[in-house]
Amino acid sequence: AESAREPEALRWVVALVASKLPPEGYQPHEQGQQNLYVQQLNDNLPKNLRVPDDLRETVAEFVLAPPTPPQQPWPRGEAQASVLRNLSEDDPFALDLAESVLEIEERGEEVGGAAFTLLGRSRDPARRSVIFGRIDDLPAEDRLPPLTELSTPLYEAEEDRLVELMDEAITSLASWGI
Repeated sequence: AESAREPEALRWVVALVASKLPPEGYQPHEQGQQNLYVQQLNDNLPKNLRVPDDLRETVAEFVLAPPTPPQQPWPRGEAQASVLRNLSEDDPFALDLAESVLEIEERGEEVGGAAFTLLGRSRDPARRSVIFGRIDDLPAEDRLPPLTELSTPLYEAEEDRLVELMDEAITSLASWGI
């Protein structure tokens, strides 16, 4: 797995992932095999991958591909999320890709979560602030989970924003009688 940091090995990993996209006529009974494949990908893909220049377009196309339609229960989003989560948090390409994921309206929940995870691991305050910008339109109860992805230590501005969001969440809960 560690050899996947090599450009040729990473090319192979991307080709493998792309080859597992659902073919036309996908049969739901194959779901167990697909879930096993995604679990193996999660278990074996090394962390902090840097995408070589000549593979960036291919990786971006894979990660940014639209979610699988509900009638095809193939875990493409899980495979996309696995690739995104394993990219290096200090690689500008990876962070740009995470931001691009968050700009897509129709994205899988897993892929969006992986984008928040990658941005949250970054120590660049500008990249981390993207998380706060993307959650502003969410209901109070949906704002907090992405913020759990922020790596510590938190910056002072992040702490202040978290306190504001917690106040909003507590107010919402109180208004619901919880």
